[in-house]
Amino acid sequence: EGAVFKEAGLRRGRLSKGDLQQADLSGADLSMADFSHANLQGAELSNALLEGATFNGADFAGTDLKGVNFTRVNLTEANLDKVNLSSANLSQAILTAAKLSEAVLRDANLRGANLERVFAWKADLHGADLRDATARWSDFSLGNFTKTHLQDAVFQGALFYKADLRGANLSGATLDCASFDRAHLSPGALAEASVTGTLVSLDTCRQSEITSEELAQLVPKGLRFTRMKELSDTLLEKLQCNPRNFTIHFSSQWRTPDLASVEETISTALGNKADCQVLGLESNGETTTVSLSCDSLRNLQTVVQALTEGVWHELVDWD
Repeated sequence: EGAVFKEAGLRRGRLSKGDLQQADLSGADLSMADFSHANLQGAELSNALLEGATFNGADFAGTDLKGVNFTRVNLTEANLDKVNLSSANLSQAILTAAKLSEAVLRDANLRGANLERVFAWKADLHGADLRDATARWSDFSLGNFTKTHLQDAVFQGALFYKADLRGANLSGATLDCASFDRAHLSPGALAEASVTGTLVSLDTCRQSEITSEELAQLVPKGLRFTRMKELSDTLLEKLQCNPRNFTIHFSSQWRTPDLASVEETISTALGNKADCQVLGLESNGETTTVSLSCDSLRNLQTVVQALTEGVWHELVDWD
């Protein structure tokens, strides 16, 4: 068993890098205390007062923290892998770059929390409240977001690969540049969200029952597809795609736009007989814009796929 601090007064205590495995801190006053990089695996924190406490880099892996009040607590870079935070209060907590893989946060309160750059593979957030939370560039792949409240949250650049978001409320959410490849959404879930540069796959559309009519409304708002080649000519036509004037925006690290390599990729993909021309090529260092004119939707699909898999990935790492 670990040390016993039950109902102890440790206000403003300096316990950074301390070994507190299995420690009993239930009911203790830990407000304003510093637990940076402490080992708290298996610690008991029920009914503890944590207002203003700091847990930067602390290790809670596998700990049962069900119902603990972490309101406005600093958990930057904390290890919360496989932790049970069901019904915990993490409102306005700072969890920047925290590890949350396989963590259980069912019905947790994360309203207004900072979840930027967290790694949360297979995390279970069923029924959790993330309204007004910020989670830019975080990885929620394979996560459970069923019936989760995500209104007005910011998920710019976040990954939701194969995540389950059925019943989640995304009204007013910022999903710009986020990826929902093979994710499962409820029909109409993206209608009231910001989707500039948001990526979905055909699998996402199929299992989420997103109709071509819905896509026709979302594409002008900025929705994009991860694998253009998957889309049928019929669907592209319904999306009002014009192969004679089509512009692609790649997120890239290009230093100099290379028209020759783009044209060579197109020639290799289609052969010399096909009619597909590059109308324009521009780069601002972060985004590369390619304007194309192709003779058919099918050739357009082939070219976009070739550029995505060939030129784009090659030049992202160009030094």
